[in-house]
Amino acid sequence: MKNTNIKILFLSFVLLSIFSFALTAQAAGDSLYISPATSTVNAGGNITVSVIAGTSGDKICAVQGTIIFNNIACQNITVTNGLLVQTSPTCSSPNFVLAIPKCTTTDSTLFTVSSKAGSVGTASISFSGVKLAGVGVVVGTTSFGGNYTINALPVVTPTPTPKTSEKTTTKTEQVTTTPKTTATTNNLQASLAGATGKSLFLAWIWSNIIWIIVLILATAVAYVFGRISCKKRK
Repeated sequence: MKNTNIKILFLSFVLLSIFSFALTAQAAGDSLYISPATSTVNAGGNITVSVIAGTSGDKICAVQGTIIFNNIACQNITVTNGLLVQTSPTCSSPNFVLAIPKCTTTDSTLFTVSSKAGSVGTASISFSGVKLAGVGVVVGTTSFGGNYTINALPVVTPTPTPKTSEKTTTKTEQVTTTPKTTATTNNLQASLAGATGKSLFLAWIWSNIIWIIVLILATAVAYVFGRISCKKRK
């Protein structure tokens, strides 16, 4: 535990010494920048960028600064493994002071930032208070942020339900089944009509059979009497 505290104190002393006593000697190409520098996303889309210490060949031993978000919601910041961290940047406190072991003369990724795009329009990630320190000298204070275009979410038009085909099918079925139903109904009505007529006629004959017989006999008697009358007249 004591060794850990001693290391932290020593690191803090080294970093403070670098930034406090280093002379400013701005070098061309020594800067802090973001990659990708431009991008187009939909509102609420993810934006992930890398923060890189860029050098033109000078040694860079430590970097400090503050991240600024505009119309972008920070989700997570991950520092590159192997760096010495005095102040680690977080979404709630985006300040950082980082040291590069043995320094570097090539561009080095310090950390990655995962964020979410805000409302439609433009957004940016930038820096303030940037210092890139070499061996006893500040080699850069320049920074280049990222600028992003945020588009509206695409409107999805729902596909209409093909109701027309269903109606056509129903009408076709009705047309197909209607003649069969009509023909069957007509046949039943004809059969009932025929059966009813015969039944009524037979019922009428049986109910009037006596009168029919009387009528026949009366006709026969009248015929006989008529014949007799004719003979008498002759």
